[in-house]
Amino acid sequence: MLTTKTGSALFGKVSVHKQKTMKIRIQKDCIAGGKSVKAGAIIIVTAMDAKLLIGMKKAEPVVESKSGRTGGKGQKVDNPEAGLLTKMTER
Repeated sequence: MLTTKTGSALFGKVSVHKQKTMKIRIQKDCIAGGKSVKAGAIIIVTAMDAKLLIGMKKAEPVVESKSGRTGGKGQKVDNPEAGLLTKMTER
């Protein structure tokens, strides 16, 4: 039965479901979001597509830092033994 609640689509009001998205880096050429994507591209796709591509080893998630600062906990060190070497030579 057509009512005011179900008939809204007839007048252009279609409910939009927000889908969660993820940013991924493509590792192998594939189809993502209905489009052909080359390896190395960074794209935004739905979370469901991203999980599928990551599971097939065709993509990896892109992790963005929330702050633009460097340093602090989790800072990547190129040579973790560099500090030890300087301490040993000073003795």
